[in-house]
Amino acid sequence: MLHIEILTVGRLKQDAEQTLQQRYLQRLQKAGPAQGIKNCIVKEINESKQSSAQKRQQEETSKLLSQANNQAHLIFLDERGSELTSAKFADKIKSIQHEGTQHISFFIGGPDGHDKQQLKKAQTTLSLSKLTLPHGLARVFLLEQLYRTLTIWADHPYHRE
Repeated sequence: MLHIEILTVGRLKQDAEQTLQQRYLQRLQKAGPAQGIKNCIVKEINESKQSSAQKRQQEETSKLLSQANNQAHLIFLDERGSELTSAKFADKIKSIQHEGTQHISFFIGGPDGHDKQQLKKAQTTLSLSKLTLPHGLARVFLLEQLYRTLTIWADHPYHRE
């Protein structure tokens, strides 16, 4: 069974974002086991208070990495990463699962992004969009895509092509 964790900088402040996060976490919890996903959790860290963007990136990325399972496939979300369709995203997760990986860690950086040196530790780097997304919406967007992945695997009509 696959464990998925989303490691993110910052806390959700908007009630609407919190409600959407809960909705998709509940859907994942309900539909996941039938598709080989044991759980999906979100871990938050506080934004760095360092004076420079580079120091904030280094501190935040280090903290995110320290929270990840040490056996996890590391997926960093970054604007320079690969853009995938929902179906290709589902294929990517299935491929990671078939490799025998039991943990996937997704990383959502702070307002300054990820530290470039530590970004090299990623096995996969993905872009959710070329548009700049607020971090709370990026988190909800990722959760929705993970739920969509389960529906694609199950041939459920939620996803239409």
